[in-house]
Amino acid sequence: MDGVPYLFCDAVFASLKSLHPACEEVTKLDLKNNSCWLTTALNHRDKGLTLDLAVDLTPKGICYHFTQYRTDGVTDYSFDEVQKTNRKYLRIDSVKITDGNANILGLKSFPVNERSMKKISNYIRPAFSRCSVVLSLPNYTYNELHWKTLAPLEECVYEDIEITDYCDAAITFLMKQLHKESLSRVNIKFPCPDELRSSLEEFYAEHDRSVLGAINIYYHRESPSSLAIKRRLNDITQRLEDLKEDLQKNLVDREKTKVFITGLLLLLLCFVVFALEYFQYL
Repeated sequence: MDGVPYLFCDAVFASLKSLHPACEEVTKLDLKNNSCWLTTALNHRDKGLTLDLAVDLTPKGICYHFTQYRTDGVTDYSFDEVQKTNRKYLRIDSVKITDGNANILGLKSFPVNERSMKKISNYIRPAFSRCSVVLSLPNYTYNELHWKTLAPLEECVYEDIEITDYCDAAITFLMKQLHKESLSRVNIKFPCPDELRSSLEEFYAEHDRSVLGAINIYYHRESPSSLAIKRRLNDITQRLEDLKEDLQKNLVDREKTKVFITGLLLLLLCFVVFALEYFQYL
């Protein structure tokens, strides 16, 4: 084992989901102090950084924070701080994306725009090693932002996926992950519509469970009348949002009309004053 190249040992440890169990096992072996395996294990153990990522889609924009949970406390990281760690030592253990209503107290959030969020996702993508993801995104809020936020994360490897609310972008994200061997658990917490349930059951019927692993799907049946009411409520909510946008647009147009009419009246007044002065000297 001592003749194994360091680069090979380094690549092995860089590919592991969790560093500490492997490092502990290697340190227990009767290896020489100059062994590549022992040196690499200690190096990754000391420099390894395992983080949880939370992304909040708020009315004012996107906020995020990286969090490290340790026995001695919790530490928040910005993306600039994360970049200081070599990516081979970096692990993302879980990802949680919310719609701005699930604010986690005590954690510092960092505002970011869509372009920067995509840059962050692309940078940490190699650090996703069978992590878990929780999507809490109601379908009627920030719909376009949902797609843009989830798109860079579709190619990552996940072990556990949880979806708390029905969301078109989240369901599409889930369906793209179902073919991956790493996925072992799917947790759907919202009342599952019949069409979605049928799609999932059809997919499982076409694939070997031994390939996908022990997949557990939790869903709650909902009566057709309840589903109809919920869809109607979502339609009303969307219409209210559209009406709000139209009203805001009309207010802007109304302000422009007021300015135009005011200017026209002032011009007419100037013409009347000029005419009176002109006829006075005739």
